[in-house]
Amino acid sequence: MQSGKPTQNAHAERFSKARFTGMLDCLVIDSLRQVRDMPADCLHRCNHHRPHDSLRRISPVDSRVECLPYLCLSLAQEFEGTSMPR
Repeated sequence: MQSGKPTQNAHAERFSKARFTGMLDCLVIDSLRQVRDMPADCLHRCNHHRPHDSLRRISPVDSRVECLPYLCLSLAQEFEGTSMPR
């Protein structure tokens, strides 16, 4: 978007709202808990499964593992209660 062009933001917001509303219209919601879990599920899907153009069409988690493999390995081992071999 160009600086000083507020109408461009309005078009982007309108598109986002239409897309989001369209997705919600397709859902059958059974409980309030399902609605409360939706943002976390969406965030997980976006970070772990959805490819991002800015990251060479891979997910942010896969990109992080690719760039920092030892950090991810040590965090996983720390989570499991083991230590990283030296």
